[in-house]
Amino acid sequence: MNHSSEIANSPWIDLVKYFLCCIGGFVFWIIVYLLPPVRANAIAFSVLNVSLLFLLLPFFLLLLSAYLFLAHKPRAADLCLVPAIAIGELLNFIPANPFALVLPYLQIMESSLLCELGNFKRAEYFARRPIAIFAGNTAVHPTLKLWALSGLTSALHGQGRYSETKELVSSMFEIVDSNQSSDASRATALIEFCSNLLKMGRTADAIEYGYKATAILSSERDPDALSELARALGHLGIAYEQSGDHQRSLELYQKSLILRTQMHGPDSIHNVYSYNNVGCALTELARYDEATEKLEKARQIVIDFDQKNSRVWSNVLASIGNLHRATGKLQDSERELLEALSLRQKRYKEEVHNCHHELGKLYRDKEEWEKSCSFFEKALTAREKRFGEHPVTASTLKEFAKLMRAMNKVSEAELFEQRVDRISSASSTTP
Repeated sequence: MNHSSEIANSPWIDLVKYFLCCIGGFVFWIIVYLLPPVRANAIAFSVLNVSLLFLLLPFFLLLLSAYLFLAHKPRAADLCLVPAIAIGELLNFIPANPFALVLPYLQIMESSLLCELGNFKRAEYFARRPIAIFAGNTAVHPTLKLWALSGLTSALHGQGRYSETKELVSSMFEIVDSNQSSDASRATALIEFCSNLLKMGRTADAIEYGYKATAILSSERDPDALSELARALGHLGIAYEQSGDHQRSLELYQKSLILRTQMHGPDSIHNVYSYNNVGCALTELARYDEATEKLEKARQIVIDFDQKNSRVWSNVLASIGNLHRATGKLQDSERELLEALSLRQKRYKEEVHNCHHELGKLYRDKEEWEKSCSFFEKALTAREKRFGEHPVTASTLKEFAKLMRAMNKVSEAELFEQRVDRISSASSTTP
């Protein structure tokens, strides 16, 4: 594939066109600015400047918001995107207006940003807007459509509307399979799809698409490709964790952490999820000293980067809480798990079931049977709704059965254990 065809096949082509139009607009401004009649007329000169600012501002706000997002300042990034989107919406009313090309990128990025902030209703609105703009336009790059659909599924998951996301799956499959270009943009689309499949409990499919992404990225050595490879390995680790293969999960998490450390150094905020994931896998494998090292490293980085009001903080707290429960530090575990639960209930409700599961185990260990039963029931209800008969659901059934046996409710425990056996038998062997 030659260079020109790569550009033509890129999901960024409309953004490139917009950028070129901005350059053209700026050149036009310079030419007109040099005309004496315009410079002499204050009104004409003001109109010229305001028009140029109006046309170019969305692009610069997009760049600034992208920088702020990468700098882990999501609220500041949100403040930049809102006026840029407002201008883009106004420009979109002008037919065949090249300065409106940036609008879908702004909306897709805003949707992703709002999901990170836990504002899923607004995220849904901004995810649906580009889908409406793309409707009937066969020239739109399939990866761009996939990004919009991925944002919409994330927003719906965040609201607990899991049944609605199933309606999007077939179209997402078609888009991914129809995009045959072996480039970084295709790999990114595959990773996004893998992420959404994991949220839906479709572990085997997620593994399939995760490996497709790694196959594309493994031969690349530029920083962007390595970053995406680390992300793909992390998603694969989650998939194997969902399926109960914690040793394989640990291997993938460690590979992801090595890549991120090579790119960003050991103390970067980019490494937090990898440290956390490795720590979780080590906890499940009862390698508690190693788990403590990784999770404390994750905790310190979050504190150093002032991210204690974010999704990653709730993840790290929950992981450390589970480690402390496993090592018998039940008071510390309770404080950490309840803090993680509080943050998730406010902003990240789709992850609450994990806290309910861990709190069920904690209160079982503390022999507070009623509390333990209540939390297990909540976790089981949420996981059945979201995942169905899935290994994640089976893990709660297994722990719930232990509680029933501790309470001498043998018949209830046996019913749970029978369901665990059925799920284990029905689960397909992962690649």
